[in-house]
Amino acid sequence: MGSYARIIAGRLLHVEMVFVGLLLRLAVFLSVFPGAYVDGATREFGDGRPLPLSACEWHQGTLLTNTSTGPVESIEDCRFVVRDPEFLDILGSSPKLVELVKTDAHEGGAWYPDKDEFYFSSNKLTSSTGQIKTDLKKVNLRTRNVTNLSAPENNTPNGMVLDNDGNLVVCQQGSLNQGGFIQRINLKTMKNTVVADNWFGVPFNSPNDAVVKRDGSIWFTDPSYGSVQGFRSTPKVNNQVYRISNIGVVDAVADGFTQPNGLAFSHDEKHLYVTDTGFAVGGSMMRRSLTQSPSSMWV
Repeated sequence: MGSYARIIAGRLLHVEMVFVGLLLRLAVFLSVFPGAYVDGATREFGDGRPLPLSACEWHQGTLLTNTSTGPVESIEDCRFVVRDPEFLDILGSSPKLVELVKTDAHEGGAWYPDKDEFYFSSNKLTSSTGQIKTDLKKVNLRTRNVTNLSAPENNTPNGMVLDNDGNLVVCQQGSLNQGGFIQRINLKTMKNTVVADNWFGVPFNSPNDAVVKRDGSIWFTDPSYGSVQGFRSTPKVNNQVYRISNIGVVDAVADGFTQPNGLAFSHDEKHLYVTDTGFAVGGSMMRRSLTQSPSSMWV
């Protein structure tokens, strides 16, 4: 059933999470009612194609000429920033942002097309025993109902993705008493299994985000966010990127990161892109680290 990977990797309208304080606005943009739009001819993209009223073009400035980089128009009036002309083919003529539901959320997410459900993780919570945890949640995109999927108190789900068989692969960050691990959940039976929890006997730090290749292997980042944020013990291994083969063998495939975070394959899967956020938490620590360990992208 490799079609799941192809569906999600294709040009789909994607679900975007927008944070407002501790509340999440789950929004989807819908390309509806193709046709002309008001004053469309007066607003054009760089290649001459018309821009929808809710979209604006991205301008890449230069430091030498002191021209700014960013949206050409006011960000308050811009719902969609077009950085590539192919994005216009996805937007259509009248794209809209529609708020589905407000709920506590942090990361994820993964769309399960069989039931039109979107899975994501919550913000950090304090369990009844005083431990920091997060919840695994889902929202039905048809009914807009949010369901909290019960999890052990020492579970801290973060990023997640569907594998090629439609199972949910979850990055569990671990706790003070348990190392991080990669979990697989059968969304039809809700049975869950541990795919991997160590590298040569050393526990993972805090698995953060994952992708699945067409060959079925799982690739994930393992930063030390859990330790920095106080819910994991001191790391015993560098912050690395790992690969789990189809038979469960774990290999480190890249290191040298400050805090590896999101990752994605190119369409032909010849290149893996990894974001290194470079800092751990907000506030003054973030401002210090921005100069010492700036964010970066690795290939």
